[in-house]
Amino acid sequence: MSTDELLSHDLLQQCEQVATFVQALRRVACQYAWLDVEPYAEEAWSQISDSALTWPEIREFVREAWIG
Repeated sequence: MSTDELLSHDLLQQCEQVATFVQALRRVACQYAWLDVEPYAEEAWSQISDSALTWPEIREFVREAWIG
């Protein structure tokens, strides 16, 4: 694989992990407001994430997916 292909593959894996996280979060906490969920979501992300993405890097995406 070329460097571009490896980077694309890594990016795709990170996107899939974040999307799966959002889906799981919505399943278990959909009845709560984002402000109530966010601290728990941040903690959960820090415990399960195996990607290089940090909470500040994905927070806005998760929030938008939650609200939208």
